[in-house]
Amino acid sequence: MKTFLLLSLFSLSLSSTPFPDDCRVRLRYLNFNEMSEKEQLEWLNCAFDALKGGEDKHLKIYEEWLGKTPDYVAFQKVWTATFNDQPEKN
Repeated sequence: MKTFLLLSLFSLSLSSTPFPDDCRVRLRYLNFNEMSEKEQLEWLNCAFDALKGGEDKHLKIYEEWLGKTPDYVAFQKVWTATFNDQPEKN
């Protein structure tokens, strides 16, 4: 029973996308090709937040995937257009 529970928890941690508001979990999800555009923006937002704390390894990972350094100003424009134009949830 203990083994089944551990395997269940492990499989849940490997499946699906991360929790929406937890950057620590989101930054562990590195399947960029499986992410939607919004999920990629949310991941990149978390990477920029980590950079504020002095941690640049996430942006380096993103750079390896994309082939170029992410531009924060361009990111902000896309972020604003994508998330600020959404209707508010009640």
